[in-house]
Amino acid sequence: MAKVKTLVFGGGEIHDWAGIQPKLVETLTAADAFDLDTVQEDLDALKNLSAYDVLIFHYTVGEISNEQRDSLSKWLAGGKGFVGIHSAADSFRGDPDFRNLVGGHFITHPRHRE
Repeated sequence: MAKVKTLVFGGGEIHDWAGIQPKLVETLTAADAFDLDTVQEDLDALKNLSAYDVLIFHYTVGEISNEQRDSLSKWLAGGKGFVGIHSAADSFRGDPDFRNLVGGHFITHPRHRE
């Protein structure tokens, strides 16, 4: 069976995406169902997702350009998949189209505990 071509995208300002991404990749690799690539912080990668079936997105805050968001939306409209992990709902706060794409957004967040 063919593996699902997947882009794991991490970045942002708040959560420990750099610590999470290797563990996420390790877990997905162990499943032996995914052909994985990774990107860190490069939002321009959203402009060319044609090689992928799924985008696993764990990015926090930041700003997305219209071109980046429109490319992502068009890719999704073509039947591709988006998996937003926790902080995805706290990304691109000023962009209502992205918030609609994700299906919601953070209004508040509990204080971080060690």
